[in-house]
Amino acid sequence: MKEFQLITTVTCHHKSGTSIPLEKHEQYELIYYRYGLGITTIGDREYTFSSNTFALIPPDIEHDERHQADCELIFTRIQTKERFLTGFFTDNQEAIYRIVKSIFDETILQNTFYKEMISLKLNELFIALNRLENSGQTRKQGKNLEYIINYISDNYHGRILFRNLAQQLNFSYDYFQHYFKETTGLSPQQFLIRRRIKAAEAMLAEDSYSCTEIAYRCGFSNSAQFSAIFKREKGLSPQQYRKTTRGG
Repeated sequence: MKEFQLITTVTCHHKSGTSIPLEKHEQYELIYYRYGLGITTIGDREYTFSSNTFALIPPDIEHDERHQADCELIFTRIQTKERFLTGFFTDNQEAIYRIVKSIFDETILQNTFYKEMISLKLNELFIALNRLENSGQTRKQGKNLEYIINYISDNYHGRILFRNLAQQLNFSYDYFQHYFKETTGLSPQQFLIRRRIKAAEAMLAEDSYSCTEIAYRCGFSNSAQFSAIFKREKGLSPQQYRKTTRGG
């Protein structure tokens, strides 16, 4: 077995609007977000955390937290010479949570041979994280999200249910929203609107369709909604935009 030393494991609750300032530790730190929503900066990268996500932070790397909703988390610090997989991950099947929670429970209950059991669980955690790395979870998520992006781009004119798309990825709805924005820079809703506006621009330039037809063909509820959203996004009404593309 590998040698690991459990330094501490603690459950925490944080209220919405609170924050943890930058800090760093001499050991690996695994922060598991059981539920909640917020932002964490790890080194020079920023991540959005939500329910059943976790960060594994290497020694001496600064990190902080800003809580946008009430949060419950478990943080565990581990001393080892082994190389842990580090980064930010989702735990859709809760495999990592079960291990981390069992380590915490062992420290609280302290049943016979609890130290030996903790050692076993730390080894199990090490194996599970390495399997996660070898499974290419991050690459798989990226490919799956690329499929969703292409789906939205191709089907912008129809009704798109983002909760159904989240289920296809085995993501919670909150995690889907924030993972999408972290990857594309836009929320799913913003991405869809911009795709519809882009299609509408092309149709307005053709001068072949009325605004009512364009609204219908681009997935807007009606021409009034189309006009309002178009003006908000482009600074011009559809009619004004059409005139500018025709040079008059």
